[in-house]
Amino acid sequence: MVVFFSAVNHNAKNYSQSKIKKLLEKLDAHIELYLAEMNRSDQKEFSKGFSLEEQLTNLKQKKAEYQAIQKVMKETGETQISGRIRTVK
Repeated sequence: MVVFFSAVNHNAKNYSQSKIKKLLEKLDAHIELYLAEMNRSDQKEFSKGFSLEEQLTNLKQKKAEYQAIQKVMKETGETQISGRIRTVK
């Protein structure tokens, strides 16, 4: 996966090491929640029309993107990266 950044100076698009860590922890908790729900329920659709599998796939994709940002910060020694994220597989 290749990560591209484009400059955007907005708080929601600023990633620090601690913010990435918190986002990854939050995603892990959500992934566990969805896995538990899948195990508990035969219901495959939420009221919004998204299946549990789709939600889980989306969370895992976000997690991979945040891990890629974390890797770039470690490799470059940067403590913060700002910009929009685009990944190419």
